Amino acid sequence: MKKKVVVALGHRALGTTLPEQKVAVKKTAVSIADLVEEGYQVVITHSNGPQVGMIHTAMNEFSTNHPDYTASPMSVCSAMSQGYIGYDLQNAIREELIGRGIYRSVCTVITQVTVDPYDEAFYTPTKIVGRIMNAEDAAAERKKGNYVVEVPGQGFRRVVASPNPVDIVEVDAIRTLTDAGHIVIACGGGGIPVLQQNNHLKGASGVIEKDLTAGKLAEQIDADELIILTSVEKVCLNHGKEDEEELWNFIQDAVKEACEGFVKTRITEGENLKNDLLHKLDHMEELVGFIEERSPQIVSEYRKKLETKMAEVLADTSIDENRIAAEVILYADKICVDEETVRLRSHIAHARQCLSEDGGIGRKLDFIAQEMNREANTTLSKANDIEISNAAIDLKTEIEKVREQIQNIE
Repeated sequence: MKKKVVVALGHRALGTTLPEQKVAVKKTAVSIADLVEEGYQVVITHSNGPQVGMIHTAMNEFSTNHPDYTASPMSVCSAMSQGYIGYDLQNAIREELIGRGIYRSVCTVITQVTVDPYDEAFYTPTKIVGRIMNAEDAAAERKKGNYVVEVPGQGFRRVVASPNPVDIVEVDAIRTLTDAGHIVIACGGGGIPVLQQNNHLKGASGVIEKDLTAGKLAEQIDADELIILTSVEKVCLNHGKEDEEELWNFIQDAVKEACEGFVKTRITEGENLKNDLLHKLDHMEELVGFIEERSPQIVSEYRKKLETKMAEVLADTSIDENRIAAEVILYADKICVDEETVRLRSHIAHARQCLSEDGGIGRKLDFIAQEMNREANTTLSKANDIEISNAAIDLKTEIEKVREQIQNIE
């Protein structure tokens, strides 16, 4: 089954202005196509900060200059941004895929995300959106019931709530499209925040953090991986403030010590595992040696039993030695496991050699173990002797133990 991945794109992957976005999505499309080419089912979500702000400003300016038109609420602006970004992104990805000879459809789902009307974020809005306003325009916004903050040295900006995502309304459609092999762009800008009112979904004045929605999306479509891309190069404490400091400075000593301890433990574990496997290979070789030693004895015992039985049946009648010899030859050929034991010794020697090599040997050892198991099965099927049967069963048991241990080897 293909792995499913959710990729959350930051604003650098999209640009800010329309010309920037056209260029940025072409670069982004290359990385998305790489994932598709590697066999991933890809679902993409993205930020929309600059775009939704631009749309919100444009719609407000339009309503100001044309009083007959009302200003567009944030939920509508968010929906517009999803279509606007999705249009450029899906075309860029489609073009890149076709250029590689991959013919997969790319689609954008206008996505709504329910939020809790009692979310604390609605009482303390913090997300700055839209244009810079003067004092008069700011006062007008406040009269509409909107929150406004003063930005030192710039003017006034509107702020909206940033509630947590509760549920993705169109998640079934996203899952169905993804499982059908389509590349899906969804939950743009964190999704359109909506309030559930019986059967009605009402747009909420807010912006959901896209990374939170990306996590919710990955959870609800059972994604195997979540990739969050950000323009922040390093994780910092007090990010954007005067006392900002890289988190790495605080944790590097502990991380290095933990890594060194981990490597040391893995080396010790590897040596113990190697010794255990070598011990098991020695025991397997002993069992093969026993089978080789016992096989001729079975033929000799069979000849004696056959001669004794013939003597009892024929009494004083002479016994045809050629006939007995022919029967013994047929029996010996039927139970002969010489080829199997030779191959088993060869596989055991090869396994020992692999254990002395560097690099990844797990798959090679697993294949050798499969071949050894095949030879042990053949030996058991040919066995017409309780001692060889028991030895072959013990051999299969040891091989199974080896295969279990091999699962711990890369």
